[in-house]
Amino acid sequence: MVYLSPKNLNLESFFQANPPDEDKRVKLENLLYLVDLLSRLSTDRPDLISESGLISLSSRILNNKMDYYRDQLLYLTSRGIIESDDPYTASNIAQQQSKIKCLGYRFTNEYTTEVENLTVDNLKLTKLRRRDYNLKGCHKIEFRHLLKWFDNGLEIDLQQALLHNQSRYEEIKDDESKWERKM
Repeated sequence: MVYLSPKNLNLESFFQANPPDEDKRVKLENLLYLVDLLSRLSTDRPDLISESGLISLSSRILNNKMDYYRDQLLYLTSRGIIESDDPYTASNIAQQQSKIKCLGYRFTNEYTTEVENLTVDNLKLTKLRRRDYNLKGCHKIEFRHLLKWFDNGLEIDLQQALLHNQSRYEEIKDDESKWERKM
């Protein structure tokens, strides 16, 4: 399966050179998943990116994806790969916005580069990614008129798709009226 990562980050080598501090809960496949997630969300979901370039990650969703997700994020943060914003929001601001603030993450300046494709054959990673794209039974029924056209032979040009997403983001990033919002 293909994963995205900053060009100057070889996470496998980095992980071997910087092992976790006696914490066996930090796993390379989880780190790869998070690096791929941040890389993909930066182009796929501009609505999740704050003005300071931070991408909001929901702890509830991450908790369903992997065990000890906080340890994985702490490892990436403490090793200078990603950085995070302040975890707390003043209570009056949170009440006015009527939502709970998700922590925002972004790559540090050193790793804010072009992304590259990594081919990784890891069963656990494949299962994590498939969970992202699997449709529930009710959705399969709802979208069956579309799904019948997609067979196993479907191939997607990832580079072209990413270029398209980036150009679309550049078009709409400054005009909030063009943003698509899901309520």
